[in-house]
Amino acid sequence: MKKYLLILVFALATFASAMAKGGVEFRDGALDDMVAEAAAEEKYLFVELFATWCGPCRMMERTLATDEVGAYMNPRFVSVRYDVDKATGALLARTNGVRSIPTCLVMNGNGEVVGRLVGSSSPEKFVASMRSLLANISEE
Repeated sequence: MKKYLLILVFALATFASAMAKGGVEFRDGALDDMVAEAAAEEKYLFVELFATWCGPCRMMERTLATDEVGAYMNPRFVSVRYDVDKATGALLARTNGVRSIPTCLVMNGNGEVVGRLVGSSSPEKFVASMRSLLANISEE
């Protein structure tokens, strides 16, 4: 009986772990460190600017947590989130002319903004927008 209980606990733990892996993998850190990580990994930096009180930001959070979006974003981007009501987020919003949230900035390895998306969207529309954004960056 104990053997079956251990197997069941292990299976549930494995399942829970697999379920937690979906979505965009956000990192924590200072903007300069995130730019350096993106450059070292030869990826773009994806920065989501949000606020905890913002309804559309919560909708975007659900979009970014989907497997579909994570599968597209994680191989291509180092991702980070900054709250516009805190120092780093407020500075980024101010210096980049952010007038509404959520706003997603795409930066190159030099920390230059090379693209942006404003507002929330469905997972399908978000991935399509990111594909288009990356295609436009590649053409420049």
